[in-house]
Amino acid sequence: MPCQSIGVNEWQTTEPLSRNRLAKIGVAVCDTIGNQTTGFIKYLPDDIYLDNIDEEYVEVSGSWSTYNESSWGLDSRISILAQNDTVKVRWIPDIQQSCYYNIFTQIPEIDKKAENVTFKIYANGEYVDTVNFTNSIQSMDWIYIGTAFFNEGGENFLELEACGNDQEGEVVTADVVKFSALVREYDLYVEDNLLNFGEVSQYDTVSLDIKLENHGYKELVISNISSANNIASTTVDLPVIIPKMRSIIIPIQFHSNTMGNITDTIFIESNDPIDSIYPVLIKANVQLYFVIIDNEDSLNYTEEGSWHYSNAQAYGPTSRYSWLHEGPGANAAFSTRLNKNGVYEIFEIVPSTVNASNYAVYIVSISNVTVDSVAINQNEGSGYWVSLGRYYLPAAHRIEVKVIDTGKSTEGFVLRADAIKIALIEEITEVCYFAYNLPIKFQLEQNYPNPFNASTIFRYSLPKESSVTLKIFNTRGQEVATIVDEYQVSGIYSVQWSASYLSSGVYLYRLKTYNNCKVGKLMIVK
Repeated sequence: MPCQSIGVNEWQTTEPLSRNRLAKIGVAVCDTIGNQTTGFIKYLPDDIYLDNIDEEYVEVSGSWSTYNESSWGLDSRISILAQNDTVKVRWIPDIQQSCYYNIFTQIPEIDKKAENVTFKIYANGEYVDTVNFTNSIQSMDWIYIGTAFFNEGGENFLELEACGNDQEGEVVTADVVKFSALVREYDLYVEDNLLNFGEVSQYDTVSLDIKLENHGYKELVISNISSANNIASTTVDLPVIIPKMRSIIIPIQFHSNTMGNITDTIFIESNDPIDSIYPVLIKANVQLYFVIIDNEDSLNYTEEGSWHYSNAQAYGPTSRYSWLHEGPGANAAFSTRLNKNGVYEIFEIVPSTVNASNYAVYIVSISNVTVDSVAINQNEGSGYWVSLGRYYLPAAHRIEVKVIDTGKSTEGFVLRADAIKIALIEEITEVCYFAYNLPIKFQLEQNYPNPFNASTIFRYSLPKESSVTLKIFNTRGQEVATIVDEYQVSGIYSVQWSASYLSSGVYLYRLKTYNNCKVGKLMIVK
């Protein structure tokens, strides 16, 4: 807080502070040679933590033993329940200031946790509340028990009780309890103050969830959610109630017709007296129309062969892989129907990897007609969107991108599949896509880049199906590499080739079919 001098060694804040928002004020003063002193004013007492090794922890009944795992401190205490047995422990805080306290507990991970456990709160010598847990308590997290007003020096304690009836052999755990004076009746808490929608297709509506927590000991009412520029909203019927010390998930929808980096603010209105209107920033990068098909899209993603879930992912929560050469024709297909006619760029993405196929073939088809086949090394550019090429794609027709194991990979262990992105470059109307995509003549383009160091790309067109070879020769006419040797259907092809094992110099590349042959020249520079 900014301060102003009001005398010798005296300062005062320039703005008043709300007393009901203060727990502690700290001041640090430093002289010109670096000597520092600090001072604190406490409005509320510090949190009290009582562990099972503290003298304020008392085992009232039952047989208890030390358990070497803990959520707090070095260990915890456990009791294995017997039929008709009742076990009890108490945590007795030394209250130094009379006020309300929130009470929490935490236990370690343990097998066979008792499901029925009761906590009783006693304040100033009188019983005030009972909290029954009918499902096992979550481990390694602060679990709210209740709120009570404790008087300084009063007989205040929390009691844990469990009965062995119908729980014989199950385990009760006692570890740590926290008594916190940071108590509010209504307290809205939002952990993430930024909702980043990432890349969003123009005119599309996308949704992200936001978690709203009530850290108060009374019900919190969310009465309204709105945005400053009316581009974000929720589908949830308001008002909604968040119970004490609980949370809810609210979906926030975003829609914008304007392209570019868009920012807005949503305002969450509640009966929190301090933050009655809580702002949350939203961001999105709105782009020209695009579609993303993820491996989790059960309607538009299919597999053939043996596939498995991977621990790695680049887009969405998961990705998939198939062991190379495990069987003929392992493939994964991503399909969609677009809303616009036009020229699109198609991208693939797989997780960052060094063990994937170095010859994964992606086949692009429209209404089951192949228009292109692209072979790439899945390790190169992994973790990022990698372009497969640009194509005219019609609206309403089935567009499919299929990645297959051709059996020709010489490096790596797996074929990977994660997501495909089809991004509009230019909208075009009333164009015959078959005439646009299928080549009318045999063509071999200059490799790109050229000259090159490590790898280059060859593109060629086949007006009709044929047996195809693409080979590399040195200037003495000796064959040094075979890039393609297979039967291919009519289409436009793009093949990536790594020349890391060849020395610098000029080489020839030759594309040959049944009836055609073309030769080009390339240069490797290292």
